[in-house]
Formats: sequence, structure tokens, C-alpha cells
Amino acid sequence: MPFALIALLAALVATVWFAFATEASRNSKVLVVAVCVSSLAFRFSLPQWWLVGLFLQAVLVRPSAV
Repeated sequence: MPFALIALLAALVATVWFAFATEASRNSKVLVVAVCVSSLAFRFSLPQWWLVGLFLQAVLVRPSAV
């Protein structure tokens, strides 16, 4: 089963939801989008760092502690 694909899709959905459907500050939205883009860059541009990209995607999808 492609668990990395599940993490990728979940991170993309969570990022889009956070960027458009929440009332968070602009700075936090920019930070979340930047983390998502950097996770994609790590996964696809630097294949030897794919695990870092997967970790960043897991951090994006993690439920909040609140």
C-alpha cells in the first residue's frame, strides 16, 4: 500500500483547507504553505531527502494539541 501517497494527499488537502477555510493570520497561512511546498521539494527534487519531506507532511496533517 502506498502510504507515502496517502501522506502526500492528506498534506495537500490539509494545507488547502488551512489556507482557504480558516481565519488564521496571514503569517501562519504563509508558513503552512511554505512548509508544504518545501516538503514537496524535498520529496521530488532531492530524492535522498525524501524522508524529511514525508516527516514535514506528517507534521502538517498532525491534529492540533488544543
